[in-house]
Amino acid sequence: DYRVADAVVSNEFLNLEGDKISTSRDYAVWVDEYLTAFPADPLRYYLTAIAPETADADFSWKQFQQRNNGELADNLGNFIQRNLTFCKKYFDGKVPGIDAPTPAGLEVLKEMEATRQEMTELLDDFHFKAALDRLMRLSQKGNQYFAEEEPWKSRKTDMAACARTMHVGLKIVEALGVLM
Repeated sequence: DYRVADAVVSNEFLNLEGDKISTSRDYAVWVDEYLTAFPADPLRYYLTAIAPETADADFSWKQFQQRNNGELADNLGNFIQRNLTFCKKYFDGKVPGIDAPTPAGLEVLKEMEATRQEMTELLDDFHFKAALDRLMRLSQKGNQYFAEEEPWKSRKTDMAACARTMHVGLKIVEALGVLM
């Protein structure tokens, strides 16, 4: 009546600032101490991003800060903030309806679906790091789409075009939330 494991997930070693982690030498990142100063999610993000899946990896506080500021805040956070703030300000906090997306919007929506499919396959195969990379590429694509469509300009001259941009952008925000 025992179930035999059908997958065993393992990693290589994680070092700290170029040296082996050692609890006996008190050389480690102690989660309870970390959590008194910082929220858990940035650490989860960074550990997933540098996971030693196929080779040893190094935890660096400088890189931790750079990746959180550059990837989480500047890429993902900025994209979500821009879309939600714009939606609240110009569409009463509701996702605007559209008749049909533009070709650029369709391309981004296809990218969103491809991301979902690829992430599903990667996660099923325990490739967490690659799945996270794929998620962040979708966020970058969303930022690029938002910048190219310039809804801050179209809202002054063509609210329908602005609504199309916001509809697609908010669909990506929703997808990112689900995929995370």
